[in-house]
Amino acid sequence: MSEYVLGTAAAELARLEFQQEVWGQISADFLDRLDLLPGAWALELGTGPGLMLPCLRRKVGPRGRVLALDQSPAWRSQLERVIAQGGPGEVEITVQRVEDFEPEPESFDLIFARWLFCYLPDPRSVVARMARALKPGGTLAIQDYNHEGLSLFPECESFAAVVQATRAMHQHSGGDVWIAARIPQLFREAGLELVEYRPHVLAGTPLSPAYRWADAFFTLHAQSMHELGLVSASVLARFRQDWAKRKAEPSSVFFSPILVDCAGRKQGGGRRERVSRPA
Repeated sequence: MSEYVLGTAAAELARLEFQQEVWGQISADFLDRLDLLPGAWALELGTGPGLMLPCLRRKVGPRGRVLALDQSPAWRSQLERVIAQGGPGEVEITVQRVEDFEPEPESFDLIFARWLFCYLPDPRSVVARMARALKPGGTLAIQDYNHEGLSLFPECESFAAVVQATRAMHQHSGGDVWIAARIPQLFREAGLELVEYRPHVLAGTPLSPAYRWADAFFTLHAQSMHELGLVSASVLARFRQDWAKRKAEPSSVFFSPILVDCAGRKQGGGRRERVSRPA
């Protein structure tokens, strides 16, 4: 993965900022359930424009440290603006591909990644490397997709085609939008105990945050799917017509993909463990 597949333009930054408004509390609640101790050292993989940095800084506290790692130099100035806004803890920026990052063993209390592993061509090796980088009792916390569930009602063929193109766009970069279903096995292979596995789905009608989040994504990136040859010009045109029609229907409903909180803990450290799995 040489560059963030959705780009770093101003329109994408605006979309990501709205995405944080929609999903940010779910991510913050996930981190709260991990019982991270003040003074911890945290690593965020694929930090992007730094939308989770304020939350991570609050979690580690004044004596803590956050290492923000992202492969896109274009995000660095945005990260610096976020850091300059202030907050507890020290923050360091590293511009590097996750696949090339070799942290020191037993360095971090928390390693966090959101919407990153679905883009990685070799998630197994990254999980293994991050497991080695955890201190005893440390946690690898991943939020990512099982893409099933993504749907629109009333149904239309053009939306289904664009959903398939969205999945193909991830696969084009070597990714996997069903990665959340594979994380428990990757944790086990890396010697991490699964201590949290919790799914989230957002849904709503056209004025809801969930629907507006979908509108921001598909309106911006359907054209990119066409440019990659993943959807034809005729299907793209039909999708735009159908999507506008659905948005105008007050009873139309959008369901998000399943976003899963996955936390794996390294043995040792004497930490209290919390298990939260669906029945």
